[in-house]
Amino acid sequence: MLRLSRIAPGLVAALLVGPAAAEPPAATAPAREKLDYLFESWRGQPEETLKTVWGRPDSLAERETSRTYQFDREKRGPAVGFGGVRVFGRDTTLCRAYFQIGLEDIVTRATWRGPDAGDCWALFRESAPPTAAP
Repeated sequence: MLRLSRIAPGLVAALLVGPAAAEPPAATAPAREKLDYLFESWRGQPEETLKTVWGRPDSLAERETSRTYQFDREKRGPAVGFGGVRVFGRDTTLCRAYFQIGLEDIVTRATWRGPDAGDCWALFRESAPPTAAP
């Protein structure tokens, strides 16, 4: 039997209650830190909330005990004008968000992939769960 008297009080609280919620990053924090907080804040959120905020997924991979949604966000390069016609540059930034939904229909894992944290933060920043404010 585990003797709780020999364990630090903070550890006992973490074991019984769970880890403490991370503080939101400061506005001046690096983009990667903001992205980490944003995606961590999705863990435990209901699947329906995810769909409400992110919209229709770009792909869905189903497994026996989970589903993984993929959401793509894209930013095109700057527009260039030629004789009154605007042509968008060929440079595009594609960032992907992945959310795994477990048996309880809640988000169990969340992550992102993209070429640059700053660009992806600009594309994802408006997609926080209703209870989190990155």
